[in-house]
Amino acid sequence: MRYDRVDNHGKITLRYAGKIRHLGIGHAHNRQRIILLVNGPQALAINKTTGEIIGEYTIDPTKNYQPKKRNHDPTHPPKKRNDDPTHQNPKA
Repeated sequence: MRYDRVDNHGKITLRYAGKIRHLGIGHAHNRQRIILLVNGPQALAINKTTGEIIGEYTIDPTKNYQPKKRNHDPTHPPKKRNDDPTHQNPKA
């Protein structure tokens, strides 16, 4: 467990496997205090004030920057580019 603050660029650093890794938390969380839970290659970022989970990570030791895991919530599937109901189909 580690306490940290998100920097002005929406990132935090973590030493993993002897190297500094950068975890992308997001600009929406700039300067917020977080709790980072790390268990092996899995990491979880939690807002210290609200308790909200703001990022989940699987650390890839071959990469410096670690993006958030994608949200695969089945109740909110990702939109495709043409899912907009106002989109006009030129061939119709």
